[in-house]
Amino acid sequence: MSKVFVPASIKDKAIRDTFLSIIKNVGDGSKPTISQYDPTISTPGSVGQLIYSEATNSIWMFVNSSWVQILGSNGLNNATVFLYNKSTASSLAKTFSGDFTYTFSTGILSGGTLNGWSTTPPSLSTGENLFVSLATASANATTDTIPTSEFSSPEIFSIAGLDGANTALITLYQVTSSNSAPSDPTGTFTYTFDTQSLTGGNLNGWSTSAPTVSQGQYSWIITASAFSSSNTDTINASEFTPASRVGVPAADGANGANGANGANGAPGSDGDTGDTIITGKVYYGTLQSSSPSAPNATSWNINTSTFVGLTSNWSQNQPPASITDTGLREWSSFFTVTINGSNGSQSISFTTPSGAIQVTDDIESDNYNGGGFDSSGNRLTPYATQGWHIDRSSGSAEFQNAIIRGTLDATDISAGTLSAAFINLNNTQFVNTGGALNIEDSGITTTKVASNSITQSTYFNASQTGGTYPYYVTHVVSMPVAGTLMAITNISAFGSAGDGDTASYSLYIDGTSQSGIGMTGASLLGSHTFIGSKAVSAGSRTIFIAISGISGWTPTSYKVDTIALRTYR
Repeated sequence: MSKVFVPASIKDKAIRDTFLSIIKNVGDGSKPTISQYDPTISTPGSVGQLIYSEATNSIWMFVNSSWVQILGSNGLNNATVFLYNKSTASSLAKTFSGDFTYTFSTGILSGGTLNGWSTTPPSLSTGENLFVSLATASANATTDTIPTSEFSSPEIFSIAGLDGANTALITLYQVTSSNSAPSDPTGTFTYTFDTQSLTGGNLNGWSTSAPTVSQGQYSWIITASAFSSSNTDTINASEFTPASRVGVPAADGANGANGANGANGAPGSDGDTGDTIITGKVYYGTLQSSSPSAPNATSWNINTSTFVGLTSNWSQNQPPASITDTGLREWSSFFTVTINGSNGSQSISFTTPSGAIQVTDDIESDNYNGGGFDSSGNRLTPYATQGWHIDRSSGSAEFQNAIIRGTLDATDISAGTLSAAFINLNNTQFVNTGGALNIEDSGITTTKVASNSITQSTYFNASQTGGTYPYYVTHVVSMPVAGTLMAITNISAFGSAGDGDTASYSLYIDGTSQSGIGMTGASLLGSHTFIGSKAVSAGSRTIFIAISGISGWTPTSYKVDTIALRTYR
């Protein structure tokens, strides 16, 4: 190739050199497109095409069917955040607290409680020392949340000393095989500015050198700021930012074409013949009151389907019926014959004989006046008004009333066969109302309801226009039994607010703080949603919303909407 196109906006020499190498390897057809932003899943492309993103100083290639970042910081924003204070003392503690939010586009630090610290250096009087504490903001988003623990221990600098301080951004790297952030370092580290070395502490697998990332691996970084007027700075592990993922596994290439089918293999040998199992019933030829001994047999004749050598007086034929004496029983035994499929050997087993009174026809009372049942068990007319009947063929029975002393298993009742307009249980009725099941009269009395099986919801709203502040809203919720009370509250503020104006919004359930936030400036306006829950006992419970700490402005109006959810145990 005769010409290589390199975007002029790539200022970093290392990135330009790497980019130049990529262009030379992929050929002339990969002339890059300059884009203000990173490509998305909807950005069109062809295989091998390159995009240089000015937003993140990164290079992307279209691989298979998606864009893959092959060079750059994956859109990671970084900044060092300074907090200043002054004192005549020789040391000063981190008196600021809370979580701060740093906005990369404006360089503004908001949130938290500064408690005398500021983002700009104060003017010094004679005898006063300037203290500085710093942290690193690092995120793939437009903002980063910085907890107080990430700020360094305050150090003394005069104004002239501040101008000559050493600063450095320390980056640690780690590669994992899963998309889960690795554990943070622990302990206390020492950074030496002239050698750019980090010693001490426990890295827990992190490295100061960028590792090689293979396919299927994830690349992570954490950062911290070193700041000192001397050649070294002490850095606590808590000063490092949370881990950010800066590399993802490369996409797999397209599947190759299927190869031609191979030749069919030779037929396999026949498998073993399966066993033959024969079951049935044999009968004792004499009706008697006592049980005979279990039978046995020598073998089973496959051709005639009969036993050979069956015990005397036992037969596969049922004996004649006789119901003249109910004390005499017919005795029978079930048999199983297993014929081995490999060698034809037989095993024969008989059950212990069981006796039954022989009944050869339907049984009914002498006053039964109904039509009985057909062979399928369907009731025949005329329908009986007296007596009882048991049908031998279908097994159906008809009685006026029946008392079951044991347990009636509902699985024995076929679906759709139990039909009634209502079921009366001790004057409490289950009533069919066209798809819904209503419980009428006395309702339900029970000692236990399955955990979290009943949930109720209630909506409350309140508002205030003008008037005095702070503004408090209280809702009382009745808990008939113990359970969990959850509140979802939305506070809407209207009016105008300046940069220095403040207010606090808080949610309490039954006296326990659930969530709250201090707001400043224009963020005071609009909607703010809070969610909390608490396990409570039975009785009246309160949901309390507080709008307080209003300073520098007076809202035009507030609207507070709350949904209370009750789950019973």
